[in-house]
Amino acid sequence: MATRIGAFKIRELENFFVPILQNCKNIVELKSIHARVIKYSLSQSNFLVTKMVDVCDKSEDLGYASLLFNQVKEPNGTIVSWTAMISGYTRFGSYADALDVFRQMQIVGVEPDEISIISVLPACAQLGALEVGKMDT
Repeated sequence: MATRIGAFKIRELENFFVPILQNCKNIVELKSIHARVIKYSLSQSNFLVTKMVDVCDKSEDLGYASLLFNQVKEPNGTIVSWTAMISGYTRFGSYADALDVFRQMQIVGVEPDEISIISVLPACAQLGALEVGKMDT
């Protein structure tokens, strides 16, 4: 019963941060929000980290996105966070980083889905990584 209440409270707090993150305009604001996320012990929330990575992508700060993503101890909770990183790296031409994240995702046991595969294909094309581009899932 206590676990259920705890999970409900966590989801409630996560939902509290969603509109704040959606209205976030820049990395300075994001860092302030991130500090509050840490204060509420939500820094391991794959859900919130993915939302923060999306803000970084829009702000063109993949360095901070990478920092957020790498601080999650168990990023295999959701393919969405992995795909967000792959997409961000691909979008900004960091093709080797996109492939590295894609390979790391598979190493930890997260199976690629259609969206993650579509996100990594431009990196495969740019780097001539035919073995990744042809892989079966």
